[in-house]
Amino acid sequence: MFFRLFLILIFLGSLAFSKPPIKVGMSLALSGASQELGKAMFRSSKAYFEHINKKGGINGQQIEIVAYDDYYDPHSCVRNTIMLVENDKVDLLYGYVGTPTVTRILPLLKHYQENDMYLFFPFTGAGPQRKPPYGKYVYNLRASYVQETKGLVDHFLSIGRKRVAVYFQSDGYGKTGWVGVNKGLESHGVSIVSEAAYKRGTPYSNSFKRQVDLILEGKPDAVVCIGSYQACAGFIRDLRNAGSDILAANISFVGTNSLLGLLSKESKNSDIDYTKNLVNSMTVPIKDNSIKATKDYYWLMGYETEDQFNAIEFEGFLNARLLVTILKNMDGDFKRSEIPKAAAKVTRFNLGIDTPITISQDNHQALNEIYYISVQDGQFSTVKDWSVWQK
Repeated sequence: MFFRLFLILIFLGSLAFSKPPIKVGMSLALSGASQELGKAMFRSSKAYFEHINKKGGINGQQIEIVAYDDYYDPHSCVRNTIMLVENDKVDLLYGYVGTPTVTRILPLLKHYQENDMYLFFPFTGAGPQRKPPYGKYVYNLRASYVQETKGLVDHFLSIGRKRVAVYFQSDGYGKTGWVGVNKGLESHGVSIVSEAAYKRGTPYSNSFKRQVDLILEGKPDAVVCIGSYQACAGFIRDLRNAGSDILAANISFVGTNSLLGLLSKESKNSDIDYTKNLVNSMTVPIKDNSIKATKDYYWLMGYETEDQFNAIEFEGFLNARLLVTILKNMDGDFKRSEIPKAAAKVTRFNLGIDTPITISQDNHQALNEIYYISVQDGQFSTVKDWSVWQK
């Protein structure tokens, strides 16, 4: 009798201390032409949340990911988001990948405002989620595409490269980048000299000769590519095959590891170095072994060498770390209505990248820094001297 009572008390005690998980909803590309972007974001986020769960979770609550593949397709992303909120009853949305997908679900966030539904740290630098009427429903870690493109343009002109072309994805993402380049050039009194677009989802195996011909008509000194890794790598391949060695720049969404992988493989089978004169802008530091976050990321992912570093994985790791920080700021158990208050407690917080982060009711963007990388000895490394491309 005593033993049975003892077991009952243990069972009741476990129920008393058992708390529901914090359900995190993700919709991202896990297949299709942009799958490496979504997979990298998912891997590091999942690894960090599992690490936190092993340490007891958030105030005793485990983090549970509910993720769906949207193929980098806006309609699928909308469908996934409705399913996550209404069927899976997630507590928040997190880590969405891409401008066309994220911008399409912004009206849903407004629709669900009575549910206090927020989107944390999407992998996009687009503008709509940073300003009214949707900015209050989204928290961004990264700087915007306008900041990235302006930085590239400023550097181009500082080294005498005033004739700038734009190659872009034919959708909201590409248009956002185009606008950023155009604004940056106009601030210096010059304009885009030529442009060409491609359809979202176009694979590397396609020919981009038509786009190359359009770009070269303007006799540019540099071209800014606003796209995903397959279409940007294919364009750069065909640009070099056409005999042009102009400076080719990509913004952070491109997927640096996948882009370099495709171009490096192409170089091995050719006399042409397809990675030459290649520059990328980034919104988080890359392979900076002097900062704590890089060391923590390597440890979390079980990496031992620098060539295992993945830029999108690293950003996903930082996203997850900041989200956990915000969740831990809550007084007691998780409540969606407490999210803005908990986020606003992030004041001059060190995420491990030596850049203080502050979030407030009026500021939902954590970082503003832009970093630049180019290929050295077959690997991306930090640009230290832009004068090597002086015209």
